[in-house]
Amino acid sequence: MEITVEALTGHLLASHDPQASGVQGQLLSSLVRTCRETARQVPRVDDAQRDSLDKLLDRVTAVSQLRNACVHGGWARDLDGSLIAVRGKRGQSDLVSHAVSADQLVEMIGEIRDIYDGLMGWLDRDLDVIHGPLQVQSVAEPQ
Repeated sequence: MEITVEALTGHLLASHDPQASGVQGQLLSSLVRTCRETARQVPRVDDAQRDSLDKLLDRVTAVSQLRNACVHGGWARDLDGSLIAVRGKRGQSDLVSHAVSADQLVEMIGEIRDIYDGLMGWLDRDLDVIHGPLQVQSVAEPQ
């Protein structure tokens, strides 16, 4: 998920200020914040587009804690046998555990897929504003 938000944020920054520094390697929460702030500064991004992007970024934030635990954490079984994802937080010594069922994993994956589709659709529409719609021309087969 980070790479998608990073690509969108980098696109907005580069199209608004070609001298802007990159966003590679930032934490997801920083990328979300930078993406929101940059979208507010880009004149071509109107209120409806900003609202649409904000809703997508809200969904990123909402799913990120469980996603991070599942992707970056370790897996264990709780005393009752249920699965838990265990993860530390930067700068903290305590571990945070999340009980996770197979249904929750499937739901989370579906949500991430929907968010990805939404972010890439948003980016595609913004690229159309900048460059016009993509036009694919057929290439004749050599004879």
